[in-house]
Amino acid sequence: MTSVPSIVIMNEFDHIPTHTQVSDEIIGVRHLEDYDRLVSCNRDSSLKPDQEVKAREICEGIITMCHEKGVKKTHIMSSTKKRALETVDLIIGSIPEDIKFEVEPDTRLRELDQGVIRFPEGFKDGDYFEPLKYAWDAYWEQTFTYKNLLYRFGDHCDKDGKLRYPALEGHFESFGENYAEFAFRQYDFLYSLSQKTEEYRDCLPVIVTHSATLSLIAEIIKITDELVHKIPQHVPLGELPQMTWENFPKIKDILPTQPEFGYLGMFDVRKVFQPEIAEIIAIERDVLQAKLMQAR
Repeated sequence: MTSVPSIVIMNEFDHIPTHTQVSDEIIGVRHLEDYDRLVSCNRDSSLKPDQEVKAREICEGIITMCHEKGVKKTHIMSSTKKRALETVDLIIGSIPEDIKFEVEPDTRLRELDQGVIRFPEGFKDGDYFEPLKYAWDAYWEQTFTYKNLLYRFGDHCDKDGKLRYPALEGHFESFGENYAEFAFRQYDFLYSLSQKTEEYRDCLPVIVTHSATLSLIAEIIKITDELVHKIPQHVPLGELPQMTWENFPKIKDILPTQPEFGYLGMFDVRKVFQPEIAEIIAIERDVLQAKLMQAR
């Protein structure tokens, strides 16, 4: 029987240096509340009005952290979804002149692409679309129960092409992303962030994104906490997605299970961005890329 290749971490983490490649902590923000406009906007709606107060609270949190860390600059990385970009616009409108900022839209921070829905006649914005719930149930089952990382959101068939979810049949013009594509984007983002040794040395990184991305970051932090206490630790190639999912119930001390709109939290990435862990993320990213290429 062929053994599964593993990544082996041999380094001890008892004496992590006080300086890191990037800020010891990054701020994670979930976008403010948007309209439910499935038909007219295909899940890319504008924000609801009158959220300036919440945006100022987020801004105050960012300013406080800048002062605590002794920095006068923040680098805001944002999903390119409309609700995230509009959230950023509201936040920066409250940043004082003594804090410099720059904004970097990043497509890797977008939420899971849920495909294009085929709506029944007479369906309108604000109506409840039950097949969307079935689609999420099918997605989680295929991805993490059956470990089918290539299952596309909304697909009514399993990996063998057999009808598995009849309640989804005919409800999607095109299917959405699979988890391999979603995780590839997130791993690539985290790894690239870990490599910016000089750019973020004297500023506070802020991520404005969606709940799924924040959850994945929290899961990676939890996995890292386990890894650094089990040296050497074997990590089977291609298993990081499953490991993160298994850690989801454990992230409550880092992130609420369902963070509210406008949530702001601090993420300690001191261990995650150590070279040994960053290398694991990069390798797992490449494994996902190879899987996607092979599936084409």
